[in-house]
Amino acid sequence: MYLPVEGIRVMNQQRGVPPLLIPETKYFSMHVSIAPKDLEAAQRAMSCHHTQFTPETLQRVLPAQASAWNGSIAFTPGLGGAGGTDLFR
Repeated sequence: MYLPVEGIRVMNQQRGVPPLLIPETKYFSMHVSIAPKDLEAAQRAMSCHHTQFTPETLQRVLPAQASAWNGSIAFTPGLGGAGGTDLFR
């Protein structure tokens, strides 16, 4: 699962800056485009996890996902290597 820093802040507003290590932006070399239907599917999937997310959390997080991801999800290659736009090539 990938949550950008903005997503973590929205999920738990009292926490402030995430206390965990998040890679620097320059290392996110894989950028996979997402369409509105992908975002809708992600939101439906997240809504299924009743034990992990309260209804209040979902009300904050789901609307923020679109702006946090801004049309693409960024990944860092696990073993180095080239970036790109397709995880399966």
